[in-house]
Amino acid sequence: MNIRLFLPVAVTLLAASASTQAALLAYDPFNQAPGPMNDTRSSGAGVVWPGATNNWFSGSANTVISTGSLSYGPLLTGGNQANLDNSGSSIFRAFDTTFGGDGSDLWISFLIVGTADNTGISLFQVGAENNFMGAGGGSGQTIGLQNPNINTGVAVGPATHFYAIRLNMTPAGVGTHTIYVDPAFSSLGNGAAPTGGVTGSGTQADFTWDRIRLGDFNGSNTATRFDEFRMGNTWADVSPVPEPSTFGLLALMTVGMAARRRRA
Repeated sequence: MNIRLFLPVAVTLLAASASTQAALLAYDPFNQAPGPMNDTRSSGAGVVWPGATNNWFSGSANTVISTGSLSYGPLLTGGNQANLDNSGSSIFRAFDTTFGGDGSDLWISFLIVGTADNTGISLFQVGAENNFMGAGGGSGQTIGLQNPNINTGVAVGPATHFYAIRLNMTPAGVGTHTIYVDPAFSSLGNGAAPTGGVTGSGTQADFTWDRIRLGDFNGSNTATRFDEFRMGNTWADVSPVPEPSTFGLLALMTVGMAARRRRA
């Protein structure tokens, strides 16, 4: 096998496999170059965000991109991470359309490290904070949802958590919101909903949003990180993992490189 010819093909197939995992409405892997987020840089080529000019804005100098992705089992990740480790930090990103409202059924997921309460992701429209999800989003020092109030009982701390939310507003006027914290690895990328982990649900009047906000309003310097924000129509959309064929390609690449080293 000519390893020099095989490797570029394998890398191309790996990239194609990752890109076909999900039909996303919005995706930000936070793969900008390290540095402040309060300028016009948006995520790199090949990722999904509705509107090329809808960049992060109104950010504080304390909001930066740091090297290295957060991770959760086999969840596909890429790039760096958003770092809001200083109190009072917040930053917005707009969509080119409005989401939610009666008849909508959407999923959102992200990775978060929140070592204190009152940190998380909000859904906004015209300055109104409709939903707040993350560390302290429920009551007390736990991971939860602010509106409707859901306390999962998962303690705030330095661990990375995978957080998925289903916003089902198909009943007229009132939606049922379900949150899933750290579901089983085996349920990522398949099925109608995650299994395992911690689940909570509640109802709320339907609302719409046209932007998101990352925030850390704890009042003290705490570790707050975000990564892999996804929004889609199904659970599989927002929890993609490499396809089985991808693992095979990785194995072949490993064998090929080992053989090349032996010949050298």
